[in-house]
Amino acid sequence: MSPLLGRAALAGPIVMAVTPFYGAGVDERSFAELAAWQVDAGSSGLCVAGPAGEAPPWRRGSASA
Repeated sequence: MSPLLGRAALAGPIVMAVTPFYGAGVDERSFAELAAWQVDAGSSGLCVAGPAGEAPPWRRGSASA
């Protein structure tokens, strides 16, 4: 347990997720498959819309957000 958070601390690899797009939106099925594969391979978590450069073009209310 983390004394600062009052819950278990994160441990293990946390990988940057690359967002699969299809047309003007996110391919949710492919993203779910990718996330499951990462977890099955031992990843402790996924960093979504992080420093992979995907977040800046996303805007609230856009078709791809």
